[in-house]
Amino acid sequence: YDMIFRNAVKTMLLMFFLSVALTPTLVISAPLAFEIKSGSPNLVKFTSDAPMVKIVGVTDQISGTLNFDPSDMSGSLEAEFTVDMKSLDTDNKIRNKHMRDNHLETDVFPSSSFKLRSIGDVPGGKLNHLEPVTFNAQGDFNLHGITNRIDVKITAIWDEQKKTVETVAIFDLFLASYKIPRPQFLVMKLDEKQSVEIKFTAMAE
Repeated sequence: YDMIFRNAVKTMLLMFFLSVALTPTLVISAPLAFEIKSGSPNLVKFTSDAPMVKIVGVTDQISGTLNFDPSDMSGSLEAEFTVDMKSLDTDNKIRNKHMRDNHLETDVFPSSSFKLRSIGDVPGGKLNHLEPVTFNAQGDFNLHGITNRIDVKITAIWDEQKKTVETVAIFDLFLASYKIPRPQFLVMKLDEKQSVEIKFTAMAE
């Protein structure tokens, strides 16, 4: 009887360990925390393409954070960044001063910011290694002390080895929506619509 009992126990234990070994392991991935650090190669570009005059203002002074899981873009996704508007350069010192002092009023409103609110469908539902993925998003953009909900087109490239995500965000803004007066003098004529392009590389912490 003891021999039969021991054999039965061994058989049950063997079946248990086999079932555990053959059961697929459930991998639960967690969002990664990314940081955007100010400086090159990041670039924020405001373009005014008014008749006869095209003005471009640029800066690399953008910083922020991202939190998301590249393997599951349907999950929680957080993103926000801040741009130092005092560093915006139009390649003309006089124009820069007028822009900062009289229009953007950077002494009062030194920065602009963006906070992601939602994203549209991401092709494939995830970011694959070094494959550009384009999708739409909405967020709150703050400029000149005023916040508006905007639509953004985003292209992201995930580098699984370097743990970085390169991002390009494109959107338009209208000066009147942020109560920014349009300068009319010769060196600073601006179109009402501004095209904004933001490029940055965020690295997992």
